[in-house]
Amino acid sequence: MKRAILVVLLGIFLVTTAFASTYRQAQKKTRQTQQQTNKQSVSQRPTQKSQQYSVGKIARAEQKITGNHLFSLQWIGWSNWNDYGTAVIRKQSHGKLLISAWQGVGENYAALTGEITVVSETEFIIEGDLVTRVDHIADGEAVARTGVFHFAATRGRKYWRMREIQNPADNVVDYVDIFFETRSGAPKPGNMPFDSALYRDANLGDAEAQYALGQTFLNGNNVEMAEILLRVAAWQWHSDAQAELGLLYAGQKRYSEAEKYLKMAALVGEPRNHYNLGVLYGLMEKPDLSERYLKYAADAGHRSAQNNLGHLYLDQNRIELAEKYLQLAADQGHERSIATLAELRNPPEPEPVEEPPVEVVPEPVVPTPSVMPEPGDPASVLLAPKVEKKQKSARELMEELRNKARNAGAN
Repeated sequence: MKRAILVVLLGIFLVTTAFASTYRQAQKKTRQTQQQTNKQSVSQRPTQKSQQYSVGKIARAEQKITGNHLFSLQWIGWSNWNDYGTAVIRKQSHGKLLISAWQGVGENYAALTGEITVVSETEFIIEGDLVTRVDHIADGEAVARTGVFHFAATRGRKYWRMREIQNPADNVVDYVDIFFETRSGAPKPGNMPFDSALYRDANLGDAEAQYALGQTFLNGNNVEMAEILLRVAAWQWHSDAQAELGLLYAGQKRYSEAEKYLKMAALVGEPRNHYNLGVLYGLMEKPDLSERYLKYAADAGHRSAQNNLGHLYLDQNRIELAEKYLQLAADQGHERSIATLAELRNPPEPEPVEEPPVEVVPEPVVPTPSVMPEPGDPASVLLAPKVEKKQKSARELMEELRNKARNAGAN
């Protein structure tokens, strides 16, 4: 009886344990499904919210985020506002909302550039580039990220925080924040070991200071820092920074990136920017685009563009157009154009072609054999000199016949 009771209790225990295990697995699967639902792509979530958000509310949200905002990566500065950088958010004439954010303290920095799409007053996305560098993270190497970044203000916070917090190069999280508060006042330059005023103004979002600081690093062969600062200034539509960055990328044969920034610079309309873009398209072997932008610059009086365009037409055997633009460049003293025009109009006389000397082949010499044949030997005929027979005249023939007749009569 006791054994039967124990068997029943054991069976109940096993059934209960199996049920509990199945229940836990089901709960775990439910949580995973919920997490997957919560982690749906941002490209879908903003689209759904945007459809619910009216045009008027989107406009008010864009107005709220437009301006110069405090910008921070917690590893560089969080508690001390003097170490904060600035996120400059502006709507350009083409209607796009752009961000250019920079925070730099010593050799540590965070730079964020890109195009903004507003979802609501508390959420927006940025498609662009984020580069961070912190001494004690990723062995002090710069960490670059490109893609879509999502910012949201939650739990009553007074800032938008980036949701992609995991650093891809190290086991740490990065809190990248853009504050509601707009930038006012100037940070103290105590933590800035370089040109303090320039660094301060760059942290304040001054594009000219960022461009100048980028040039300083470029002249010091610190290409990494120069690239970041030029990019930050370029996204504030600083045309010199755009052109400098494009030329930097072209020198590194990063042609697609060079094209992006040189096209941005060309929108300003300066001839030198059109010229740079025309030269780039030449390197990319796109002659039609090269001709278009070189012509923009050449017609505006840029002599190097006139020279390049003239030589492009010359390569295409369009002589009349080639002479036109080469003459324009030559009139401005362009030496290569002057030399090319001289060759076109006064071609050198062709050098006379010397006839090859006629080779005289001597007649073969028959060697004299070392052993002469005996007389009567048939071979002696081959060596005997040939005697040409002299042809007799008619008189001599008649005289010979008379003599034969006399001799015959005498006999």
